[in-house]
Amino acid sequence: QRLARRGADHVAVVVFMVQDSPQAATPRSGTQVSDEQLVAALRAARKAGLETIVKPQLLVPGAWAGEIDPPDHKVWFAAYRAQLLHYARIARRERATALVIGTELSRLEASREWEQLITEVRQVYQGKLTYAAHGIEGVRRFAHWQRLDAVGVSLYPSLGEVAEPGRIRERMEGALGELESATVGTGPVWLLEIGQPAAADSLARPWDWHYLEESGVRVDTGMQAMVLQTWVQAIRRHRNEAQIERVTLWNWIAEPGAGGYLDAGYTVQNKPAEAVLHCLWRQHCTGYGEAGQ
Repeated sequence: QRLARRGADHVAVVVFMVQDSPQAATPRSGTQVSDEQLVAALRAARKAGLETIVKPQLLVPGAWAGEIDPPDHKVWFAAYRAQLLHYARIARRERATALVIGTELSRLEASREWEQLITEVRQVYQGKLTYAAHGIEGVRRFAHWQRLDAVGVSLYPSLGEVAEPGRIRERMEGALGELESATVGTGPVWLLEIGQPAAADSLARPWDWHYLEESGVRVDTGMQAMVLQTWVQAIRRHRNEAQIERVTLWNWIAEPGAGGYLDAGYTVQNKPAEAVLHCLWRQHCTGYGEAGQ
């Protein structure tokens, strides 16, 4: 309800699959989000007036999804497909607007196994399908965009070392220009993840969540707010040229008290960034990040 009041019009509900190592052949459902919790979240979001996207992601202990590269892709995809079809059925029953068929599976993006997976998912789910490529190189690697309804991407370009809006905007616009070139003729673009932690010295590597686990990280909620404001403004300028249809920020936590001025993480809750988004989305400005700036 609070997210909808801030001006959001959709929410991506993240559910997790897990596998024991990047070489494992048996991805399976995780325990972090139960089916009951997923259904409750989708229903609550829809009741609040938000469109819903079901976004499965894979967790690998000590690694990340982009390192997954099993010896036999066919065996891995058979197990993965079974799990994804389960979430596709939930997405159908709960009238989700879209389903993300994979997130940042960089070493699997060129596989032909996606063709069968997309065909089988289409048989059980009639909503929109996309895939979340890891950066612009991931967009170029994934060869099956014509079978999907949108080009999806997680976009975390380096924003330099200096928290100066003009320089940051230049880097953002450069990344959006590259994205435009990479998606010519492929259909609408969904920015399925953009974000910025509220941590000082994180501009150069906004994707590096491991940095947040280090000792001595300084919180800088003002920098986070400035970066997200600049992102929204840059995207609005490039929206038509780059065919950007949806923008989803990482992240909003399913806990009303999350975030706050002492939190260096990505969530915008209870931070200046939340007020900035309210200002940009609803024109409800309270003195910080005025929409005209």
